[in-house]
Amino acid sequence: MTADEKDINDIFDDIACTEDKISQEGYEEGFAKGIAAGNTEAYHLGYHRGAEFGGELGYYAGFVEAFKDCRDDKSAASLVTLKESLEKFPKFNDTNVDFVGEFQKIRAQFRKVCALLKVKSTFQSSTDLSF
Repeated sequence: MTADEKDINDIFDDIACTEDKISQEGYEEGFAKGIAAGNTEAYHLGYHRGAEFGGELGYYAGFVEAFKDCRDDKSAASLVTLKESLEKFPKFNDTNVDFVGEFQKIRAQFRKVCALLKVKSTFQSSTDLSF
């Protein structure tokens, strides 16, 4: 038997394994396409959520700047605490930081400052607006 000739058992094995080979190739192709599509979708979701967080944090920073000359000691101390929290908020992705938890603390500090200053102020995100 020459190298070009196949044994009958090899031919039967090829026939029996054809479905498995095609299935594996389809899985690998689908997995690669799924990763590519998932990465794009995740990037856009993260980008838009980050922009929402950034807009709200910027609003709070502007509020602190507008009331920086507050005379009331309690309100001034709360404004300083809020400003420090805003400055400490991570500017880059860090897997060791609970972004949502830190963000919730800043929101709570903002509400406290508003209550002490007797000011009604809420951040209006672009999703809250209607025309």
